[in-house]
Amino acid sequence: MKKRQGAVVAEAVEAVAPPVGPEDEPPRRDHVLAGLDGSNLLAFLAAVGTLRTWTGIAQGGGGRLSWSRVGSRWSPTLHLDEEITGAELLQRLDAALSSGRGSPAFSLATAGLLEQDNLTLSAADFSRVAESASTQATPTDRAFADFCAAWGTDAYRSKDAMVDTAFRTMSGAGHQHFLAFMRQLVDTTAVAHLRRALFEKWRYEDERPSMRWDAHDDRRYALRARDPSADVIRTVRGANRLALEAMPYLPTVPRSRGPVTSGFRRGSRAPGIEYSWPLWNVAAGADAVRTLLNHAELVVAEPRAQVLGPIGVVEVMRTRRITVDRYRNFTPARPVLR
Repeated sequence: MKKRQGAVVAEAVEAVAPPVGPEDEPPRRDHVLAGLDGSNLLAFLAAVGTLRTWTGIAQGGGGRLSWSRVGSRWSPTLHLDEEITGAELLQRLDAALSSGRGSPAFSLATAGLLEQDNLTLSAADFSRVAESASTQATPTDRAFADFCAAWGTDAYRSKDAMVDTAFRTMSGAGHQHFLAFMRQLVDTTAVAHLRRALFEKWRYEDERPSMRWDAHDDRRYALRARDPSADVIRTVRGANRLALEAMPYLPTVPRSRGPVTSGFRRGSRAPGIEYSWPLWNVAAGADAVRTLLNHAELVVAEPRAQVLGPIGVVEVMRTRRITVDRYRNFTPARPVLR
């Protein structure tokens, strides 16, 4: 009986003990980012943002990303050219991300313009910002210019306003501001947020801001047990912060039929537009990932495995962007590779 009681106590202690975390692991080259699920848009963008951030840390090299199926989830692995602990990885990511504080990429405060909260500039003003960003760009630092290419284009105009990215989910309604929320994320994200996003099961403990790129952010009344206006928004702050860093890989470009953001297509089965992203099982560097995200096969009605398979793509996920009242959200994704 005493032995059994001891076993019960041991089980109870084990149940409340903190899980083994990245700081408890030995140095390694390959880091499984177990907190991220490739079928979730926000998590996917966070994985790509992690790769882009590390590529900057490693001065253009030393980071690759792959995906593998673990149970029902698609988990990413970050492959490095050096052995470090998970704790070191988090610290170095945090230091790099912190350098974004005050960046004009998240305020567009340049070329004589004041700080902007949303992508609501006139086409002429955005053209001045983009020209300034281009002038400031160097071979080793072109982040501001790349963010401008992601935020929109002045090649087309909508009532004299710039045409912005299809990832834009808010423009001030309900006190939700696209660029202002980004600045909040840059200023308030810490190592603990990154750890919970990359290495732990998402528990949605953080208060907003949220970029509304997670299907969890769809807060329609019919989908909830209580009025969402009285329900505090909870999110995964670290994932939102890392996802911002993926945006330069997803430019908004002019085409013959009008501007389009990479990976988006006009939906055929339902109103609105859809975004598609690839999952690949080979360790791909930043340049290869940027190319994959802009592959033309992603935006056809049924992406073909015979086209994407030879370059390592094992699945294509697709989500639909919807507008409910004054807000945009993204639906849960579905696999579409045929």
